[in-house]
Amino acid sequence: MVEEDKTRKNYENLDSLKEKLVAVTSEIDAIKSSFSKNTEDLSRIQSMLSIGHIDDIGGVIEKYESRIAEAERQRTEAAESSKKYSEELEKEKERLIKLWDAYKNQEEELSSTERRIAEFENRAKSSEVAQKQMESDYTTRIRTLEQKLSENENKAYQFDEYKQKCEELDNIKNNLETKVNTLKVENERKEKEINELNEKLDEKKDMENYAQYKNRLLNEIREFPAYSLMLQSQLDELFARLQQRSFFWLFVALLVVTSLAIVSLQNRFNDQGSATKSLYILLILVLIGLVNWLLPGLTLFGRIVSTVIYLTVLSLFLIDSSDIPKFRDHFRFLLMVFIYSGFWILYFQMFDSVLWYVNAYVDASSLNAAVNSFLGFFGIQINWFFDVEHVTAINAGTIILLQLIVSNIVKHTKALPTMVVGILLGTLGMAILAISTGIWVFLIGIIIFSVGEMTAHPKFISYVGQKAPKERVATYMGYIFLYGVIGSSIGSILGANLYVHFVDKLHQPKTLWLIFAGIGVATIFALLIYNIFFPHEKETT
Repeated sequence: MVEEDKTRKNYENLDSLKEKLVAVTSEIDAIKSSFSKNTEDLSRIQSMLSIGHIDDIGGVIEKYESRIAEAERQRTEAAESSKKYSEELEKEKERLIKLWDAYKNQEEELSSTERRIAEFENRAKSSEVAQKQMESDYTTRIRTLEQKLSENENKAYQFDEYKQKCEELDNIKNNLETKVNTLKVENERKEKEINELNEKLDEKKDMENYAQYKNRLLNEIREFPAYSLMLQSQLDELFARLQQRSFFWLFVALLVVTSLAIVSLQNRFNDQGSATKSLYILLILVLIGLVNWLLPGLTLFGRIVSTVIYLTVLSLFLIDSSDIPKFRDHFRFLLMVFIYSGFWILYFQMFDSVLWYVNAYVDASSLNAAVNSFLGFFGIQINWFFDVEHVTAINAGTIILLQLIVSNIVKHTKALPTMVVGILLGTLGMAILAISTGIWVFLIGIIIFSVGEMTAHPKFISYVGQKAPKERVATYMGYIFLYGVIGSSIGSILGANLYVHFVDKLHQPKTLWLIFAGIGVATIFALLIYNIFFPHEKETT
């Protein structure tokens, strides 16, 4: 407030000074105007007066001029002092402005401080409210924690009881584990006994099957007129001899050795004369006679059959082994037939392992119900049921119904790709049997296999015609059916042994069909590799 009073007084002094300066200036201007008038009057009077008067007047003028000069000097001094005072006033004004600005800043700071104080007061009030709320919350939480603590104490007490019970249960568990281990040992021992009993049971079943097979075979033998009068003891002796495999392997070994001996002696045989050739043949005949007619335990029929088979080996002397291209063609042809026989290993399962599988695993009740319901719709009341003979009927029926359609589809396709597709379908049909033992899945697998058969086989005959040299087409077409001999020979033995192992013993029929599917895949790859190494020149369909 003191500063404001000083500032106010300074402004009032400044205003009074300005008024004084204005008054001085107006007075000086009045003096100047009066002086100018007096000068004019003097000049006019001087013209009228004498020189003496003029000198007096000059003195008067000088006095006026000195007065004017003095007035001018005073005015100048007043102006300078006014200027200085104005500068000081300006400085004072600036200082006052700064003081005013500082005052404003102080007022703003004071207002800001007041606001902050108000905020702090509000915050303090809020803090007090929050503190009271926090105290209330903490009080509530403390009560809750006290309740939980009491509950936990109760639980701890219960846990102690539970711990005691657990210890009791652990003791019981240890006792039970001891008993379980004892039972496991006992169970393993019993399982071993059960396995031994199962093995004995399987042996007994094999003996029963063997006895049934023996009775069925002996009954079939009796149907022949030549054996109808044989006694039961003679038939038993005949059957026992048939079971002696030693002669069979001896027969095969001697047949192979004889064939190799003839091939090794062929060049010498061709270079000899007629008498020497006859000596060679006679010597071989004598050896054959000694082997077949002097070995003990052979029937007359067996000796005759063995002699005839051995005599056919003598035809090896007539083969001209010097014709290498011909033998190369024979090798290619036989290799192709052997590879294709892999598919027929699958086919001949239709006559043994597939039929056994149907009897043992396939449940045809849904098919039986569907067929009987369908027949009943037309008023035919019979108790039809699916049996193993229907398997081959389905295979044949599928071929009869679809062969013309399939042949028309593949008639313009190349032979090898069509064979591969057909074998692939047959393989797929075998693999489908591994999916389920249901009758519908079984039927789908057999039908797909049949479609693959009718796709692959006609093209195989066409493929042989393409691969065979023109001069040997007829010969190869005659020997083409060796695939059936190889496929049935290998397929029947392989299928029976695999069925006994994987189905009868391990009860894993899926594995059996997957193995046969693998044979189909191997056949496909073998045909493709064969076609790469032995391509044929003509590409007909």
